[in-house]
Amino acid sequence: MPNLFDVLEAADPATRAADPAPGQFRLAEVQLVNWGTFAERHVITVPRRGLLLTGESGSGKSSILDAMTALMVPPGEARFNAAASGTTAGDRERSLMSYVRGAYRKQSDDETQEIRTAHLRTGPTCSAISMTWTSGVPGGGDPGVGKDARAAVTTVSAVRVFHVKGSSLAAQDLSSAFVLLDDPVDLTEWVPLIHRGINARRITGAFPGAQVHGSYPHFGTALRRRLGIGTLTAQRLLHRALAAKSLSSLDALLRTFMLDEPDTFRLADTAVEQFVQLRAAHAAVVDAREQVEVLDPLRQDWKRREVAARTRDQARRHQDLLPVYEARVNRDEAGRELEQIRTRRTDLDARQAQLRADLDANERDQQTTRDAIIRGGGGRLADAESALAAAQADGQRIQRAHREYLDQLAALDVDAPTGRAEHARVTAALREEAERLAAVQDADRLAEPVAKRSEGDARLAALRQELASLARRRSRIDSRRSALRDHLADAVGQPPASLPYAGELADITAPEWAGALERLMGGFARTLVVPEALFDPVARLINDQHLGLRLEFVRADLSDTRVEATDPRAAARKLAVAPGRFADWMRAELSRRFPHVCVDDVAELSAHRRALTRQGLVKGGDRHVKDDRYHIDDTSRWVIGTRNDELVEALRERMARAEHEREQAQQRIDALEEERSERVRRANAYTRAAAVTWDEVDVAGVQERIARLRAELETIRQALEAADQDLAPLRRRHEELREQGRRLHAELEESQTLRGRLDESARRCEQTITDAEQLLAGRELTEAEAQELQSDCAHTDAP
Repeated sequence: MPNLFDVLEAADPATRAADPAPGQFRLAEVQLVNWGTFAERHVITVPRRGLLLTGESGSGKSSILDAMTALMVPPGEARFNAAASGTTAGDRERSLMSYVRGAYRKQSDDETQEIRTAHLRTGPTCSAISMTWTSGVPGGGDPGVGKDARAAVTTVSAVRVFHVKGSSLAAQDLSSAFVLLDDPVDLTEWVPLIHRGINARRITGAFPGAQVHGSYPHFGTALRRRLGIGTLTAQRLLHRALAAKSLSSLDALLRTFMLDEPDTFRLADTAVEQFVQLRAAHAAVVDAREQVEVLDPLRQDWKRREVAARTRDQARRHQDLLPVYEARVNRDEAGRELEQIRTRRTDLDARQAQLRADLDANERDQQTTRDAIIRGGGGRLADAESALAAAQADGQRIQRAHREYLDQLAALDVDAPTGRAEHARVTAALREEAERLAAVQDADRLAEPVAKRSEGDARLAALRQELASLARRRSRIDSRRSALRDHLADAVGQPPASLPYAGELADITAPEWAGALERLMGGFARTLVVPEALFDPVARLINDQHLGLRLEFVRADLSDTRVEATDPRAAARKLAVAPGRFADWMRAELSRRFPHVCVDDVAELSAHRRALTRQGLVKGGDRHVKDDRYHIDDTSRWVIGTRNDELVEALRERMARAEHEREQAQQRIDALEEERSERVRRANAYTRAAAVTWDEVDVAGVQERIARLRAELETIRQALEAADQDLAPLRRRHEELREQGRRLHAELEESQTLRGRLDESARRCEQTITDAEQLLAGRELTEAEAQELQSDCAHTDAP
C-alpha cells in the first residue's frame, strides 16, 4: 500500500493528476434526506483524492460527519459531534432522534417556562443517509483484496433509513434499517418507500439486488467484505480519523486501532485464570476440612435429636389418643357410678313407701285422738280459739286499711268519716269528684298545639333539606328542581352546568328592585335552558317520566346572540349576566322577554307598553298583574342569582323562627300533658278512696268483736277446767302423734330431695356415657394402646 503522503509529495503534476490507488474503493458520494437541518435531499460529491469540509460554526459540518458515523459505525459505539467537542465522548444532546426530528435550537415554553428543544419536523417523518464507494477501475475492485467477492463490482452503496410515528421523541419509537446495494442510489426514489414506515419487502421489490438488514452486525460484516476492510478495528480507525479534531496520543491511536494484540496477553490471562482456579481449589479443600471438624460433634447431637423426635412422635400419638382414652375411662367410671345410683334409688324408693305408710297411720291416730278430745269438750275450745285468731287477723288487716284510707283522704284534703252514715256521704262526694275529673276533655285543648308542632316539624324538615341542598350548590334554585336537573344531565352524560336554569345565569344589580324583578322574571328564572345539541335526548327523558312538578324548558340556540334595543330603565338592564357559553344567549333572551320599563309611580304605567312598579305591578299591553300570594320582600322565594349566600341566611332565619314556634308548641303540649296527668292521678285517687267500704276500715267494730270472742273463750276454758284431768292424757298423745308426723314429713322431704339429686346424677352419667360412645364409635383403643396410655398417666401422676 503506498504511503498516505505519497500523493502530496509527488512533484510531477502528471502523477498528481492520476487516479490514486486504482481498484481501491473510495468514498464517492454522500446523500442526506431530512437529516438534522438538511431538509429534503442533499448530495455531497467526494473526489477520489479526498474532500476537506470547512465552514463556520453551525454550518453543518458535524451533521455530515455524524450521518457517516450513523451509517458506518456500530450503534453502540457511535459518538455524535465528536469532532466539534474534541473528545471521543461526543455530544450527549445529539442523537439519532434529534437528527431525524431536525433539532435546531433551544427555546422557552411560554406556559411552563421550561427550556425545550425546537424541531423542524414534529409529525410523522422519515430520514435517509447513503454513502457510495467506487473502485476507480471498470472491471471491479482491488485485485489484491477480496477478489472473489468483488469480481465485477465497481460501485457499492450503503443506505440507512429511519422512520418515526406521530410526534414521539422517545428513542424506542424510532425504527431504522440498513441496506447494501451494488449500484448508485438516488434517495429521492427511497422517500416514497419509507414515508409510511420501513418495510423490507417494499425495498427489495423496488431494488431487487438490495440486502436489507434490521440490525448492524450482519450489515457491517457484509459492508466490510464488499469494501475490502479487513477488520472491525480498521473500521473503528476510520471513524476515529473522521472525528479527529486533534491527536493527543499517537501511541494510544496505534495501540488501539492499528496493532494486533500479542499472544503474551492471552497467555498472561490464562495464567491468571489458572492461578485463580488453583486458589479456589485450595480454598475448597480447607473449607471441607473445617466443615468436617465442625460437623463431627453433630453426630451425638443428631442421635439425641433422633431420640427426642421419637419421644415427640410418641407424645403426639398419645396426645391424639388421649381424647379416646379419656372417653373410655369416663364411660367406664360413669357406668359404675350409674349402677351405684340405681341401687341407692331402689333402696330410697322402698324407704319412701314405708314413710308414706307410717304417715297414713299417724294421720289416722291423730284423727282418733282429735275426735276423743272433741267428744270430751275440747272441740268448743278449739273453735273459740280459731274464731279469736281469725278476728285478731281481721283486726290487723282493718287497722292497716284504716291507716291507708286516712292517708288517701288527707292527700285529697277530705275529712275522715267517724261513722257509717258519714262514710256514705264522703264516698258519694268522692265518686262525684272522680266523675267530674274524668269528664274533662283534653283532645280539644291539645289539638291546636299538636297541629302547630306537626307543622313546625314538617317546616323544619323542609328547611333542613333545602339548606343541605344549597350547601352542595351555589344557585338559588330549589332542591327538587336542582335534583331533577342533575338527574337529566347525568342521563345524557353531561355535567349539571350544561343544563342551567335561567335564574343561575345572571345576578340582580339593583337591590331595591329585587322583589319586583323576582315577581316579573320568577317564571323565566325557573326555566331549564337546554342547548340545541342536547334538546332531543333531554326532551325524550322529560316526556318519558313523571316529574312530580311543573317544569318549563326552552330550546337554546346559542348562536342566536341578537340583543334587542331596550330602554335604559328596562328590567333587562338591571341584571348582570354571568360569563360563560350561555352569556350571549342570556343577554338576547332578557332583552326580548323583559323590556319592561321600571317606573316609580303607577301614573307612569300608561306611558309605556310594558312596565313594572317597585311594588311588583306588571303591565303587559292592556293586561296588568300583581301577584301578592307571597310578600314581595320574602327572599326565601327568590331564585335569580349565581350565588345563594343571601338565600341561605334567609332560610337560617326562617329555621330559627320555626324552631322557636315549634318549641313554644311543645311547651304548651307538655304543660297540658302534665295537667292531664295530675288530673288523672287525682281522679284515680278519688276512685280508689270511694271504693273503700266502711266494714274494711271499721276499727271500732272489729275491736268489739275481738273483745266478745275473748270473753266467750274465757267462759269455755272455765267450764272445761273441771274435765281437764280426763282429757290430759289424750292431749299429750295427740301432741306426740303430731310431733311424730312432723318427723315423718321431714324425713320424707329429705328423701325426696336426695332422690332428685340421684336422678340428676344419673342423667349426668347417662349423658357422659352417650358422649363417650359417640366418640368411641369411630375409634376404639387396643389393649396395648390403653396400657401404654395408662402407664404414661401413672408416670405423670407419680410424685
